[in-house]
Amino acid sequence: MKIFEKYRFPFCALFVFPLMASPSISSATEPSKAVPLSVHSSLSYTDFLEQIREEALRKHLAPKLVIKKALSFAEKQPYPNKAILKKDRNQPEFHWSWKVYKDNVISPDRLEQGKKEYRKEQKIFNKVSSSYHVNPHVILGIWGIETHFGSVEGKNNVFAALSTLAFDGRRSQYFKKELLTAIEIAGKTGMNPAKMTSSYAGAMGQPQFMPTAYINFATTGSDKVFFKHRYPDIWNNKKDALTSIANYLQKSGWDRETPWGEMVRVMPASGKENIFSGTKNYSTAPQHTLSEWETLGVYPITGEHFVHPELKGILFQPEGQAGESFMLYPNFKVIMRYNPSEFYALAAALLGDLSCQ
Repeated sequence: MKIFEKYRFPFCALFVFPLMASPSISSATEPSKAVPLSVHSSLSYTDFLEQIREEALRKHLAPKLVIKKALSFAEKQPYPNKAILKKDRNQPEFHWSWKVYKDNVISPDRLEQGKKEYRKEQKIFNKVSSSYHVNPHVILGIWGIETHFGSVEGKNNVFAALSTLAFDGRRSQYFKKELLTAIEIAGKTGMNPAKMTSSYAGAMGQPQFMPTAYINFATTGSDKVFFKHRYPDIWNNKKDALTSIANYLQKSGWDRETPWGEMVRVMPASGKENIFSGTKNYSTAPQHTLSEWETLGVYPITGEHFVHPELKGILFQPEGQAGESFMLYPNFKVIMRYNPSEFYALAAALLGDLSCQ
């Protein structure tokens, strides 16, 4: 169901920040204080919120009372909210090694839970995969990393979280856009701003969608629900959450004919270790067709030939030559459109595959 078509929402750039199923940060409830930051010159937090209120009214994003209620959650917290700012500056994808990241994200507990959820929700995964032509393993993996399969969504109010980051200045324009979009969502859907909870970064619900992602990709997956339209409930409705992830991947360019990638084995060349440069970083890793990779001594982990010899693949070795080796295909980049971290994309794909074995 294209729930937002009738509201004519604008298309926005998207980024999704994973909650990583870590303990959520509770919103503070102390009154806000007028604390100026250098990036805003003499502008105080209170003045900043007033500017947001005026812009939302000028653009008719929501009724006046809705805007007032939404921003009341931003006004209640102290500024700066140090807990949110600390989280924003310490995202594990950018600080941990692949081994540490993998061991934390694909933990035995999460893997076991993934297997249970896949068995339990088999009908939903089959239907969603069939409708959107997206690998159900990847949908499961993303769901598992984002919110531990819907069990840890974050308890921050989205307006409080986004106002903090929008005023912070490090990515102020990005988060200001997300804040205004969140107000627009409350206005157009009639959602109660008090129930719009998020991670520290403003990512909402089980798929951890930023507000612009919610507008462009959140869906119920059906034209009618109880004979009337409703907004996608990515917080409480598991089917809506999984369908929305699939819709995101499909619209981001998922190719149903090819996999995301696979583990590979680098065979010795002329009795010596076969070394390729740049493989530790996805952006610099070498790319060839799979038939060309075979001539260079790279094969699937099974030792057999690649299934799609003309497909181009990138050799990625996140721990260097001595660690694991992966051949990554164009669908891997689609996962990175959900989250730009190569570690995240790889962990999501592996968690999904391992949970569905």
